[in-house]
Amino acid sequence: MPAEPDATDAELRRWQDTIQRIPEPVSLQEARALSASFGPDDCFGLAWALLHKIETCGMQVVVDEPEPSDEWRHRLWRRWQNQLGIP
Repeated sequence: MPAEPDATDAELRRWQDTIQRIPEPVSLQEARALSASFGPDDCFGLAWALLHKIETCGMQVVVDEPEPSDEWRHRLWRRWQNQLGIP
């Protein structure tokens, strides 16, 4: 996913269309592959759409705690920890 300053309108439309076309729920394998697609920022909200698509898997996608600099994968991991009630 491109960074906001580098994204063109065409790229943003392509990412949005692609995310919307992914059938839900995604499998664990698909969710893990999709989690590698995050860019360095929220890409005008598209990263949130991708995160929510990944969460339709219903399983823990990121098993080990990623570096905090890997913001979106860390966010996925933290959200799963919160669901499990792990402080």
